[in-house]
Amino acid sequence: MLALLPNLLTLARCFAAVPIAWLIFHQNWLAAGLVLALACATDWLDGYLARRLDATSAFGIWADPLADKILLLGCFAGFVLDKNLPNFFLVCMGIIAARELWMLVWRSVQAGSGLVVPASQTAKVKTVLQFACLFAIIYYCSQPMSDWFFLAICILLVVTAILTWQSALQYMKL
Repeated sequence: MLALLPNLLTLARCFAAVPIAWLIFHQNWLAAGLVLALACATDWLDGYLARRLDATSAFGIWADPLADKILLLGCFAGFVLDKNLPNFFLVCMGIIAARELWMLVWRSVQAGSGLVVPASQTAKVKTVLQFACLFAIIYYCSQPMSDWFFLAICILLVVTAILTWQSALQYMKL
């Protein structure tokens, strides 16, 4: 039973996308940030437990990046529906979302061929940056910001978008 815990945490991260998107849409920034923090913690914890309990599985290797994508895209949907973000943020989010959808299709094709592709180190860093972007945007939306903070978020989004696509290109070389 304990060996199922990593996969249950991964599934919990998938399901967390809905309430987080709802909280973002309703501009409940503090609650959105707290639930997002819990969901992000499951990303680390599920992998840690899978290795510690010797419970790594093909399902976990496949589902973990899928859960990250669902969480990220769910948050993006909440921001888009809220309609209060600067256009530059939305463009960067669109570029990141396009990569995530592309990789979802690519991984599905690979899985259909019997190949389960584990997350690369670059993809893990990319995921951390994507989550950092979500927290930065939630913070940006929660209160008036200075121009320098806005610029810092813009730079973070650009770096994240570039790394996001760089990691996709690394997978394409497989």
